[in-house]
Amino acid sequence: MEELWREYSFERKMYNYQIHHSKKDMINNKIMDYGGDMRRLFALMTQLTGTQQENPLPSGLHHVIAENFADFFQQKIMTIQSHLQDKPMYNPPAPNITTKMSTFHTLSPAQVHSILRTLPLKSCELDLLPTDLLRTMEPLLLPYITTIVNSSLEQGIFPDS
Repeated sequence: MEELWREYSFERKMYNYQIHHSKKDMINNKIMDYGGDMRRLFALMTQLTGTQQENPLPSGLHHVIAENFADFFQQKIMTIQSHLQDKPMYNPPAPNITTKMSTFHTLSPAQVHSILRTLPLKSCELDLLPTDLLRTMEPLLLPYITTIVNSSLEQGIFPDS
């Protein structure tokens, strides 16, 4: 009987080892196949750990959800406004300004270059000229940018945004 138990234990250990080894190989192969695709790697980790989260957003048509969201905040704003109607307006005292900036000094191309180098490389869809493109084209654009900046300083005309 003891011999059967040893044989069973040995076979069970071998079976568990093979299962463990096969799982490890399968996961390693998937990770290697996914390469640097973070989305697929994250999905794999979620699948392996069993941490699938439910969507916290309410179910339904997206435009209805958006309308309900907008209605909620409009109602909230109207409630706040109604509570503030009989409160006096706060008018802060005017600041006592003693210094005036009556003149600006123009910038050299080297100064404009140094300012452009401090711009962060990130940009958004609203940027008319992405920073990385500006830096790439800077040798060509620097004289024009310097002229625009100096003209704005000399004339006192600045863009709104």
